Amino acid sequence: MEQKSLLCSSKLFIFSFLLFVFIFATGCPPSLVYSPSANLPPRPLKKGQVHFLGGIGMFPEVRPHEVEYKTAIGGEATLRFALSDYFTLQAKGWLDLSANVDFSRYGFSISNIIMFNNDKSPLRIGIMPTGALLFGSGLEGGGGALPICLWFPGYKSTNFYVSLGPGFGLRTTGDNSQWGWGILLNVGTSILVSNHLTLNFEISGILQKNEYENVSDFIISPSFNLGLLF
Repeated sequence: MEQKSLLCSSKLFIFSFLLFVFIFATGCPPSLVYSPSANLPPRPLKKGQVHFLGGIGMFPEVRPHEVEYKTAIGGEATLRFALSDYFTLQAKGWLDLSANVDFSRYGFSISNIIMFNNDKSPLRIGIMPTGALLFGSGLEGGGGALPICLWFPGYKSTNFYVSLGPGFGLRTTGDNSQWGWGILLNVGTSILVSNHLTLNFEISGILQKNEYENVSDFIISPSFNLGLLF
């Protein structure tokens, strides 16, 4: 009786394993999505400050020629914590809510905001090195970016910023590595509604080059985020 039970369990395990392999091998989405937004705070954070944001955005498709639209609407959330006046840690996640593909697609990124000057300077300058992981049927790729960030002098409660820098992406499927690069430009405003409430409106312009398939695209990606600042 135990041998029959063990035999049935073994067959079930083999069947489940083969089914998993089949799904993993044939179930990759034709394109992945990423969040290009910077959503910078009204001013660089001071030591000990926390900034949480949540909102919606239009995420660029990594392979827009394989889907109907160049962007996919989705939700994103960002959490920042300032270790000092010059160094802030950031974690960000996003989820595709569109019907572009039949797969659930999402991603995570880790960033540092590193400031080069203090708050006595009217024009604040920093960099935001970022690494990201992209998911579809599983972990399917990743990438990074290195934008330079500029905060302009604010007007009342409204603050304007821009960021510009290179980015790259890599997707591994089987024995083939698909990769590309791009230039990301973010233009936005961060409004300090109250001492603890912020609003971010941002437009991202992305020039991306798919080297694997020799395809170039220019994509406009707007986003809107509501934030809490402590």
